[in-house]
Amino acid sequence: MRKWQLVFSIVVSVILSFNAFAAATEQINMTLSFSEAVATAIEHNLDLKLSRLNLENAQKNYDRAVVVGDEDEIEAAQEALDKAFADYESAKENLILNVETRYMDLFSAQERLEEQKAALADAERRYELEKARYQVGLISALDLEKATNTFFSATNSYNNQVSTTQTSQLRFNELLGLPLSTVVTLQGELKAVFSPLKMTLEEAIAIARENSEAYAQALEALETAEANAAAGNNEFTPLAEYEKLLFEQEKAAINLAKAEQKLYFDVRSSLITVQQREVTVELRQRELSVAETNYKAAQVQFNAGTISEETLQERADAVESAQQALDAAIWDHVNAKRDFLRLIGTPEPVWTVETDDD
Repeated sequence: MRKWQLVFSIVVSVILSFNAFAAATEQINMTLSFSEAVATAIEHNLDLKLSRLNLENAQKNYDRAVVVGDEDEIEAAQEALDKAFADYESAKENLILNVETRYMDLFSAQERLEEQKAALADAERRYELEKARYQVGLISALDLEKATNTFFSATNSYNNQVSTTQTSQLRFNELLGLPLSTVVTLQGELKAVFSPLKMTLEEAIAIARENSEAYAQALEALETAEANAAAGNNEFTPLAEYEKLLFEQEKAAINLAKAEQKLYFDVRSSLITVQQREVTVELRQRELSVAETNYKAAQVQFNAGTISEETLQERADAVESAQQALDAAIWDHVNAKRDFLRLIGTPEPVWTVETDDD
């Protein structure tokens, strides 16, 4: 009885924790679609605000230089303005990608929270049923203990998911520039699309090399160093100065090699992760198929009176667990694929949003 009271107190505290957090911080409720979330982030994200402020300042400096009319000042101001604009566009593009990531994380967390909530309610119902059966002598103390442990495990899982969801909400709010106490309801239903990646390591590295800013900078540095060394290879350049140019050329070549090696290992690691997640999805699909087959066989056996209702329910639970494991594996693959595509410089949507109008 004491154990049951402990479990019940934990359940109550867990169920109230999420609402208590929001209430203590003056909860703000709002509903956002993905496009609205992007627009909100572009307007309110603090980092993008700084980038936009730098761009506005660069524009003012350029306008002043034009008024003064000095060509050198105009050229310098134009370069600064171009850089500020490029930085702003890059920051905005990265922000949109990050909104996608946080949107997915929050949606997935909220979805799993609902699943854990339902599982907890089911575990509580079964515990109450088993407790009543134990009191009239239909089951043993060991059977009741098993039900209690299941209830306790479901409580712990729900508690962990509450914390995960709170963290996802806070990170999402931070990125969008919203008050941290905001509770966002995501509009539409997010569907993870499982699509195996058809790309070899060689193809991925070639694409990443074309899109990698770090690799491009290292390559440009080597080309500049080679050009400087070639220009200094004459009788008019002092030997010490020429040797310095050769040193810079060799150093640039080493830096390029290091950049290429880093690119290779980063792409290889990310691709392996995607491939491993694909294998996991296929395994979970097989497990679900087996669980569904077992449940169909159990229905026939139950109708024939050869198994109990409890056994039938266990087979049904196994199907639900297998489906949840498959859904989680698909989300893991989606996340890994998204990170891989971003790494090689070809980000693309790897999920869809279905609204009521679809």
